[in-house]
Amino acid sequence: MKPIITRQLVYTFSIVLLAAFLSACGSNPATSTVRAQPTTATTPTQAAPTGTTFRQLTGSNFTILYPVNWKTSHMSQPFKQSGDNTQTQTENIYAFVAQDNLTGLHIVRNGDEQAVGGMINVLLGGTFTCNTGDTSVPSQVTVGGVIWSQADIVCIVASSYYEVRELVNGSPHYGQTVIMYGAYQQVGNGAVVPDFIHVDNTYFKPMLASFKFN
Repeated sequence: MKPIITRQLVYTFSIVLLAAFLSACGSNPATSTVRAQPTTATTPTQAAPTGTTFRQLTGSNFTILYPVNWKTSHMSQPFKQSGDNTQTQTENIYAFVAQDNLTGLHIVRNGDEQAVGGMINVLLGGTFTCNTGDTSVPSQVTVGGVIWSQADIVCIVASSYYEVRELVNGSPHYGQTVIMYGAYQQVGNGAVVPDFIHVDNTYFKPMLASFKFN
């Protein structure tokens, strides 16, 4: 399999999905920053299929439900689009991270991803070797009533396979939106970290089912 080519970006600070894990492995700690919290509904919503309690978040032209015990963060930053030396726009990155600090979902609004998996290193907060994952995953999926391109990617994190699912939608009205979510592909017996299939059915699918542009 050919490696995924990732886009190299320099952020004033990054949303680090694996910060706690990488720190424990001896990586340099991320610079401490103040992160603005997105708007959230005050009343949790009970998700019947899984029994997990979800809360609504209102972001930049979208709403989504997320598990109430997951951490959220939001970063806004200006950037110039590729090939455009004059136009500056604001990119918004929303992170939803599970208590294990390893499992999570990110939404990038008004971004500028140029290739599949182009934001993985930025969102995971490190440099990883990634390849095309499950090729049986449909190349398109409908979320929030609109069609998204979809890809499955597998990265090597701490000598283990970490699976990432990426959805991309380009709209003349809303601009580019990237949804990227991931978890370890497999875990050993007795592990406290859930595997991708379990997390996908319990958390990611209900989150995607609740996503709507507004």
